Amino acid sequence: MHKKTCKCLAKNLHPAEHFLARGKVHIFLVLDLSNFIANKSQKDFERLRGGQAFSDAIKNVEPRAPFDHDHEENETIKRGHAFSVFRGHLVKDWLFPTFSLNKARTTSPGEANLKQAWDKYEFRIRLSRAGFLEIKLTRPVPTPPHAEERLIDLLRDLLQVSSRDSTINPVQWRLGLHGANQFIATLFLDTIQCKHCGKRIEAQQFWKRDKKTLSAVLEGALIRLHDGEFTFPELDDGALEKLEDLATWKNELCIFAPERSIIYYPPEYIFLPGQENFIGPVKYEEYWKCILRGIEHTISVRAALQILEGHTTRELDKVPHLTKKITDGDISPEDERDIMHMADEIANTFNILPSVRDVLVPTSVFRASFAVNKFLHLNATLHLKDVLMHVERNVDELVIFLNHFTDVRLQAQLQRNEVAISIAGFIIATVAFFVAGPSSLQDFHEFFGTAFKWPKGISFAIFLIMGHILVIAIAVISYRYLYRPYQHIKILIKHPHQYRDK
Repeated sequence: MHKKTCKCLAKNLHPAEHFLARGKVHIFLVLDLSNFIANKSQKDFERLRGGQAFSDAIKNVEPRAPFDHDHEENETIKRGHAFSVFRGHLVKDWLFPTFSLNKARTTSPGEANLKQAWDKYEFRIRLSRAGFLEIKLTRPVPTPPHAEERLIDLLRDLLQVSSRDSTINPVQWRLGLHGANQFIATLFLDTIQCKHCGKRIEAQQFWKRDKKTLSAVLEGALIRLHDGEFTFPELDDGALEKLEDLATWKNELCIFAPERSIIYYPPEYIFLPGQENFIGPVKYEEYWKCILRGIEHTISVRAALQILEGHTTRELDKVPHLTKKITDGDISPEDERDIMHMADEIANTFNILPSVRDVLVPTSVFRASFAVNKFLHLNATLHLKDVLMHVERNVDELVIFLNHFTDVRLQAQLQRNEVAISIAGFIIATVAFFVAGPSSLQDFHEFFGTAFKWPKGISFAIFLIMGHILVIAIAVISYRYLYRPYQHIKILIKHPHQYRDK
């Protein structure tokens, strides 16, 4: 242990008072762009989002005032590929440019508390292939002009941000455009200092000695004391056992939780493979920025999956009602429009689901094993496979319903075609009979009158009797091939299960 490392005993430390932090906090929000699309363009947007054409269009979007290209964030994408974190197709098809807000080119809010937050946070935005607006709020820790910041105060600030009630916390949610689909905060720290002795707390020491504090930070819970101060809760051993450090070096920490993550690294310079022109060592922070960008990408993918889950679940809720109406033959034009809308939703799902399924496999989008292992764990923490299975099950059941509706409608159409052909044949036969009747009667009389010397009246009577027999035969045939099929159509439309029984 380094001589400048904290060696205080746990019993002598008060975590709420003695743990100071330095670094940055990144708050990541994901907004569904469909909420900002005009109604007349909604269908076009849903058909395009997630597809290659959509990706090709938005990757070339240029910022407008007061936003500028964020060169630091865009450089992270290049470094991520050079450092063997990102694969090429992830960079090309999913990681798009980031734009930063230039506060000098716009005016600050007039409200006092909003102005305070405006001065504290940096604002960045980017577009996502999945059809989201990704918003990143970053603030340094500690915030100038303060020289230090307690870890517990940092957590209090994050708990305020995570509040979904804008009346309780109007500042941060209004900064992030209240209504975000997803939220995650990353504590991106290079120093945790012990105020008791004034020395650095190393990563492994924080992991072993102060694991309860670390777990409380990830848990996102505080206890308010009687004097108005706050402290960390005492978590049981079961909660501590769930934590997993994904860092590969002893002097760093990388821990993921559903809504919060901690990256703690030493402020050092290192050599990494893939450095262009090999200009020397780079800040270790640059490597972890690549991991942070991967976390943000994963959150965006989770948002896309949950959008698909919501859409398919809502459509699936309509299936029992529509199935009953199909069975009862009570389908209205409005019901048919709902079914066609359901088919559109399924088509839109197939537009984005394959690409999302691909990037959910860490080995497909991340290269080095140290990166793959981290994102395998993050996917499991966010239960992405469970959500994907739910979406695919919903899609399968919707496709079964649409196939059933198509089959019933096709059977009804075939029956209508048969009746139309039968009616056409009957009309042609009837017209032919009446057209040929007079000449047939004359030919009949000439044949039988000449052969049997029958008078014309007897020949006419016999012809009339034969005509009645023909009419009766036509009536029987009409009932068999015209009336009954018509009844079958009515049964098929109103009671298709009875028709199948017959």
